[in-house]
Amino acid sequence: MDMADVWHSHSVGDVKVFIRIFRQRVGDDQRVAIFTVPNLVFSEVLGTVQNALFRKALTALRLSSHHWKIEMGRWHKPHPIHRNDRLCQICNALEDEYHFICECPVYNEIRLIYISRYYRNR
Repeated sequence: MDMADVWHSHSVGDVKVFIRIFRQRVGDDQRVAIFTVPNLVFSEVLGTVQNALFRKALTALRLSSHHWKIEMGRWHKPHPIHRNDRLCQICNALEDEYHFICECPVYNEIRLIYISRYYRNR
């Protein structure tokens, strides 16, 4: 079943089959990879962040409401930039959330201070 069929027919047919296919497609979609992290619920840590700018940045990250190429490429006019072409201008790697936080060499010094080695490796 194609999702366009659901839109046009206003019906999903077998609900159990639809839900299974839907979950599979969401799981395969790299654009939502950050949401597949276990225990992604309201984060109490946001309430403990006193600096409003830091809290805003963390919230933007969790909501994919940032200006990194991985998101902005979706809205590029007149045509979206293909996902694999949304590259970091510094190191030419795919500029997704993980790259920005854990890989881009521009932020190595900050990363070494604030993020343990365990979290810096995929």
